[in-house]
Amino acid sequence: MIEDLKPVTVVPVGSTELAGATKVLRKFSALNLARTDAAGLYLMQALRIKQCWSSDFHLGLTDATLATDGK
Repeated sequence: MIEDLKPVTVVPVGSTELAGATKVLRKFSALNLARTDAAGLYLMQALRIKQCWSSDFHLGLTDATLATDGK
């Protein structure tokens, strides 16, 4: 189902993305980030994503704008 949502893109996560996520985890080591959050932050930076729908404030740690609950 998620593959049919537009403009959602499913991005595979491999060794490059996990290495980037590790750097994010180190950068924000004082926070309790999940590796999934760190991978998302890395991908948003790498793909230059400027807006993200999320109810997780962690995804707003970089320069992306969060679009939450319709606001």
